[in-house]
Amino acid sequence: MDVSSDGGPAPSRGEEGGGSGGDKDSLRDVIDKIHSVTSRMAESSQAAKVRIAHADSNKQGCATLAGRLSGVLKTLTDVDSMLSDELAQIPSVDHNTTRKGGDRKTFRWLYNVSDSRTAGVSESSDETDRAAQHSKAVSVGDGKRSRVGTSSPAAAGAAAASSDGGCSIGASDATAAAAARLRGAQSRQLTQDYGRPCLPGLPEGVMGHMGSFMTTRTATARLTRVNKETRQKATDDTFGVFRHFSMTKDEEAKYQAIRKLKDLKHLGKIRTAHVEASGVVPCVVELLERSSATLKELYVSPDDKVHNGDTYVDKDGTPIPPARPAGVATPFPSLTHMNIQSNVWLDHISVRRWALPALTSLRVSNPAQWDGSAPEWNGSLASLMHLVETAPAIERLEAERIWCDDSKWGEFTAALGRCPQIKTIAGLDVGFGRLNALKQALDRHWAKPEKKAVRKKLGLVVSSTIIGADCREEAADLGVTSKWAAEVNCELEWRPAGELVIDCSEEASAASSAPHGVFGEVVGQLVAKATSVTLRLGGSPLHPSWRDKLIFPNAKSLSLQPVYGASTSAVVASIPEWLTERDGAGQIAASRCFPAVEQLDMYFQFLSFSDLPSAPSKLSRLVGGLRALKRVAFRCLSSLAVGCELLSYVSVGQLDEVEIAEPLSREWPASVPAEWNFRSPPIERLVPPHPDGVLVDEWPSKAGVQSFLQLVSTLRPASVDLTATLRDHELEGEDGASRLQAAHSFAWECYDRTKALYTMTGGSCEQVSQERHRLTMQLAAK
Repeated sequence: MDVSSDGGPAPSRGEEGGGSGGDKDSLRDVIDKIHSVTSRMAESSQAAKVRIAHADSNKQGCATLAGRLSGVLKTLTDVDSMLSDELAQIPSVDHNTTRKGGDRKTFRWLYNVSDSRTAGVSESSDETDRAAQHSKAVSVGDGKRSRVGTSSPAAAGAAAASSDGGCSIGASDATAAAAARLRGAQSRQLTQDYGRPCLPGLPEGVMGHMGSFMTTRTATARLTRVNKETRQKATDDTFGVFRHFSMTKDEEAKYQAIRKLKDLKHLGKIRTAHVEASGVVPCVVELLERSSATLKELYVSPDDKVHNGDTYVDKDGTPIPPARPAGVATPFPSLTHMNIQSNVWLDHISVRRWALPALTSLRVSNPAQWDGSAPEWNGSLASLMHLVETAPAIERLEAERIWCDDSKWGEFTAALGRCPQIKTIAGLDVGFGRLNALKQALDRHWAKPEKKAVRKKLGLVVSSTIIGADCREEAADLGVTSKWAAEVNCELEWRPAGELVIDCSEEASAASSAPHGVFGEVVGQLVAKATSVTLRLGGSPLHPSWRDKLIFPNAKSLSLQPVYGASTSAVVASIPEWLTERDGAGQIAASRCFPAVEQLDMYFQFLSFSDLPSAPSKLSRLVGGLRALKRVAFRCLSSLAVGCELLSYVSVGQLDEVEIAEPLSREWPASVPAEWNFRSPPIERLVPPHPDGVLVDEWPSKAGVQSFLQLVSTLRPASVDLTATLRDHELEGEDGASRLQAAHSFAWECYDRTKALYTMTGGSCEQVSQERHRLTMQLAAK
């Protein structure tokens, strides 16, 4: 194929005069007719093969017909040979691989993977044309060429038939199927250009999309080293893969080792960047600043570095680019979207004084008021304020949670008030009593007549959601806020942070009814999204009007916390009756208010076993309704007997884990109640408190270990994990070695108490300090 002056395929010699187009059409018509005849013959032969299976067993008739068809076969074979010779006479033109001028890129005009066709030209003639050309030249870049076979399906079927010794246009299944596919594709018209079937042949736009499947380091190591043509496309400023920068954490060490930017070629015009790192990477910061004129989007993943107060030294001690002097800024005129999930990066961007005049969307994680190094106002929240103040066009500010104390609340809201274009703020932690300062700051722009028609949104986080006997003050504050939001065309969205508290621990002469209106709507949003609920007990129960408002479909954790000094009877009486209701009848019905709770934490250090009411009681019905329960944790107990009694209230088929701390007393009944054995659910694991427990993380005495083993014999869990710390005064011996031997002896004594029921699968005994020895033991039920 010739190449025209403009780089496109030029017309062939026959077409230049305009008189040979008809000759080509007539040739195609004849070939189409031949193909039609051969297709009908193939179909007739295939149908005959089917009929043979159902033919009468007339051997003489079949033999006579076979003889006649043998003569036809000889004629068809001769015709096939003659047809092949004639088709080989179709003129062919070698393909030109002339370099196209102007853009200094190589264009080789070859047939496309899917050739475009004009209406009225059948697919069959095209297949025949390509079948006649047994190979075509396909470029593999930089002037190297290879021959690639391009036989069509039809030609392949014919060749297969010939190799079997049969008729090349005959009755093979493959040939018939190919003919059917060709007839079904006759009306198709394919016009897209997909480039050459090789890496250098990919169009520039497709090459650019390859950056989505590899990191920048991989692209540098591979695409730029294939050949010159691939390198040109990969490094192209408009379509190349290096318009996008991406780095993963497993590549961080390689980038940390880079000290000169000349080692990173092709990275001066980055448009989007995706960075995953455990801290600030110096060369990456400099790369982004070198691309400040073109960078449009930046994402930084959460880091795993503990902030140590030193902003300019990475975790390995490597100096990173220092803070810029006051008044010297790095402008990013095109950067519109930032998602910075690392507080260390947030601080560093601030000290490098990035100026963000075009920034419209900023998303951060959980900026802190302090960084832990000093009590001053120097945490990542200060960095966030700096970025907000340098982004006059910002429209969206989103975070997981933005919190500061009352001393800095006014300063932060003032910074928001200096953002004239802001329309969405999400994740702002605000107590009901601090809403007025926020309203005043935003009213500076939102209350303007020209801004009232603009839709706005406030996503507020409530970290101290307490629903008590009297909520009238909070309801009044929310009523004012709701009215203001309606006036400025602002949608309010609320979500809880941490636990939501139902406070029944305070005495009230008369519990007030649940507020309606705005407060009721806000409570509804918080309750629907709450995942952790705390029920404080020992005072007055909530008013029955709360019954339909306090249903927690997503709560996974429930904590029961009696108030200090409350009697057992006061604790049980303070549980609202409607909180114990079930969604249905019978013992298998789930709690109406807590249908999804999986973890139950109990703090019953002041309730004695002798004072617990016999079941059923409001306490037993509340615990028994938790049908999704998997884990129970006794954070603190007055005695193990109280724990066993509370476990007998649980109505699930099995508990995955029970966590129990050493109790305050050794209270234990003279005879174990029968209910403990047949009502307590099977327990998969019995363990001491986890290291993040509230009070202790292990059993700290010999007496405590012995009572724990008594509990094991009573509850019979499938496995036991015991950790105890023994003081030196409980161990016999005058030196560390003898006391360690005494700890070993005590461990075997413990095993002797349980070996009838359990097998020891692991254990250890070690000295952990000058006066303490740690004993661990793992038991499995026989």
